[in-house]
Amino acid sequence: MNNLRPLPPEHAAKKKRFAFTAANAGVALLLVGLLLGIALLLLLPRLQETKSRQQLDEGITVLEQSLRDSVNSTNAVPPSTAALDKFIASAKAASKNLKGAEAVAMQAGLSYFAKLKTETEIYTKAVDALQKADILNGDLIKTKEQLAPRRKVVQAFLDANRQFQEFVRDSDKHFEMELKVRLSNPADITKAMDGFHKGNSRNAVLLKIRDTDERIGKSLLGTLDLIDQQWGQWKFDAKKDEFIFQDAEAAKKYAALQKESDDAAEEQTALQRQLVNSLDTKNAGAR
Repeated sequence: MNNLRPLPPEHAAKKKRFAFTAANAGVALLLVGLLLGIALLLLLPRLQETKSRQQLDEGITVLEQSLRDSVNSTNAVPPSTAALDKFIASAKAASKNLKGAEAVAMQAGLSYFAKLKTETEIYTKAVDALQKADILNGDLIKTKEQLAPRRKVVQAFLDANRQFQEFVRDSDKHFEMELKVRLSNPADITKAMDGFHKGNSRNAVLLKIRDTDERIGKSLLGTLDLIDQQWGQWKFDAKKDEFIFQDAEAAKKYAALQKESDDAAEEQTALQRQLVNSLDTKNAGAR
């Protein structure tokens, strides 16, 4: 292969192209857990300084610290599952000290979160599979037949992310459904939904985070397609962790795909930090 074209300098220096970390999926789950906890506090204003409130506050505090440690870590430390377990346990304990509609609302919130946790676990497995597949390790791609299994892994990740995104987008509908099977008084349902909407106002940011995963996944598929189309006209530089293409247009397209993925990964990190760092100022009324 002669006249192989490397990436432009501004991209050649970046070793990690498609930034997935073990922390990403864990952050997603702890974020929604934290937002649900805040929603429950807003949903149950009469908790005030009761034992139930103290129990829920303790769980939320542990979640928030775990999130901050992970999102602000330069080493992408995965969030502790112990923090999530602590939150669930504290919410269950708090529900036992409530009565009537408030107790039912808390139970509905926990049931909603259980379903959300299931969706997140599906997403987590897809992320783990993507990491283990080492999709763009050119040293492992010896034949064209090895591209199809890689596409399948990426597509599974995209499908899981879209499913997760859809659940988050329709979170109010899912929570309302949980309430309706437990409460018969429309006024109680309306009150609970009002609290849920206040605490769940950050869904827009969560959805933007899911959009960045979509962009990264599509960039992966685009790169696999390019490798396929240019078969025999590229080589892999393991030291720089990049493909080098003979065709000038292919090299430009590859550079554009890398930039799109890098930009999406950076935006995702910024959105996660924005969400976590906004909790203190925006939740003053809840806590």
